Order: sequence, then C-alpha cells, then structure tokens
Amino acid sequence: MLTERQLETALDEVGAWIRENRKTAGVLIEIKEPHMVRTATLAKRILRDSKTEQPLAELIAAVHDIAFYVTDVEQGHAQVGYEILRDGLLDRVLDKVYGDGSVGEKLAEREIILEAVLKHADLTVDYDQMDPRMALHVKVIRDADMIDSLDSKLRRIPMVDLLAVKGFSMEDLRTSKVNGPVCLRFLQNETINYRLCKTPADWIVAWNAYLFGLKIPNSVRIARDVLDGVDFFPQEYVDDPSTKVQFREMNRAITLYLEYM
Repeated sequence: MLTERQLETALDEVGAWIRENRKTAGVLIEIKEPHMVRTATLAKRILRDSKTEQPLAELIAAVHDIAFYVTDVEQGHAQVGYEILRDGLLDRVLDKVYGDGSVGEKLAEREIILEAVLKHADLTVDYDQMDPRMALHVKVIRDADMIDSLDSKLRRIPMVDLLAVKGFSMEDLRTSKVNGPVCLRFLQNETINYRLCKTPADWIVAWNAYLFGLKIPNSVRIARDVLDGVDFFPQEYVDDPSTKVQFREMNRAITLYLEYM
C-alpha cells in the first residue's frame, strides 16, 4: 500500500514526465494545474477516516487530468489521460516507487489508478462491478473533482469564460430559460446529462447538480464547508422573470440538500 514517503517519490516522477512531455501552455492547463492540487487536498479530506488510503487517493488526484499537459481539448480527456498512464507513465512511476518488490501491490494499485482516471468524468459509474477498494477510490476522485470543479465555476472562473467555452455570451444568459427536463431533474436531486443542456441557464443548473452526484457522506459535509456562502444561482445573471423564479427555487433546493444530507 502506497505510503506518504512513496507518494513524494511518485509525484517527483510525475513531475519529471510533465517537464519532458508538456505540450500545452494555454488557459486550460493554467486552470487544471491548481485544480489537481486542490483535488488532491480534497481527496485526503474525504478519506480522513481511512488514512492508509490517503496517499493513493492523492496520487490519483494528481494525475486525473494529466491529459491537459498534451491536449487543449476537454472532451475525451479522461480517455487520453488513461492512455498516457497505461502506455508508460504509470509503470515508470510505480517501478520507481516499488522497484522489483511488491508485485501484487503494484499491479493492484495500477488497476485502481487506471480505472479511477478513466471513470472520473463519466456521468454514471457501475460500482457493483468493482472490488471495494477500487470502488472507494473511483468515488473519492469523482467526489473531490466535482467539489472543486463546482467551486471553481462559482468563485474562480469568470462566467463569461465558462459560457464562451459552450458557445454562449453573457447576453445569451440574460435572456435564457431553463428547459423543463433540466429543471425537473435538478428538483429531483439528480445529476444532469450534458446532452440535455440547450441554453446558458441549463449549463448553470447542470454544473450545480454536480452536488447530487457525491457518493461518500463525508464529501457532502466537505462540500457544505467549501461552498459556504456561495450564491449558486445569482439573480443578476438573468433578466427573464420565469428564469429568476426557477433560479430562486433551485437555489432553495440545493441549499436544503446541503443542509440536511
């Protein structure tokens, strides 16, 4: 089982690979680099009662978005990251950590890391097909990733930039409505498939619905702490009266969810 000292060795090796292979230097990687650091911190907090699993969770978090060092394309980045790790980086890291010993442990952790990176951005995951340790780490990286991603969208990244990536402007947001299926799923405390998002307001709802996908009880408590004081649905973003009503209703719903879960 990976230790804190071995984690330092692993991260040094990951850093060496990044220096050798980095191809991107745009805004996206500037966002993702600190995101991976914060996600690692969150993963450790989520596993406060399973300290022996914390180093592996931190390593997974440190590499879950490694694809962005070689691509600026967000769609499919989990698959790209998986392939980078599978095709050499992960063996390089684990060989450095374990050497020729602990073959069984090395293979087990290799599979956990690969599966966690591959599944971290999926809309849904079938945990019943995984052994308990793998399922734990997939849940942890997904929860930590969602908490920090939502915090970034609400506090760090300007809304104009978030919308531009989706092909919308702030003016589009001001006049937009929340589509019925998106609103219904949110009020049923369900995550939202991005394919349902047709308007800028839909995207805001979908991002906030990340919270409904948290799988570990401690993750909800951490999200409550991290997002304390956040305005999930700012009224000033929209002019449409019906959208303002929807935003108030959904803001109330998510606040109650965090308070009582």
